[in-house]
Amino acid sequence: MEIRQVTPSPEVVGSAATGVPAWSAPATIMPRVDILDTGDHVVYLMDVAGADPDKLVLEISRSEVAVSGPLSDKIPQGTPLYAERPRGTYARLLALPGDVDPDGVTADLTNGVLVVRFNKKRRKEHEW
Repeated sequence: MEIRQVTPSPEVVGSAATGVPAWSAPATIMPRVDILDTGDHVVYLMDVAGADPDKLVLEISRSEVAVSGPLSDKIPQGTPLYAERPRGTYARLLALPGDVDPDGVTADLTNGVLVVRFNKKRRKEHEW
């Protein structure tokens, strides 16, 4: 998995489609996300089942985190009788809360869930 620090572009536009039948055109799939505050961290959990971890890309700016990458192209042989599983690429752009450090980030992919963990900025105590 690649993590890149980037400058946000004002013309970023996203789209989403889910439930694409296997015989239709590939789609851009917006992964479902949970965002948690654990006290010391802000954690993004993204469902990216079938994503190729070697081709998944995280782009992080001061105000946004973006994830993109293709679904695995390993499709079983056979004639589809019925298909609901999506194919195509994942793409999602999310805002970062102001209290996270975009340079202090870790990520891992386990069981189809991408976990992106940001350190929270330390608050400076007032000097009297």
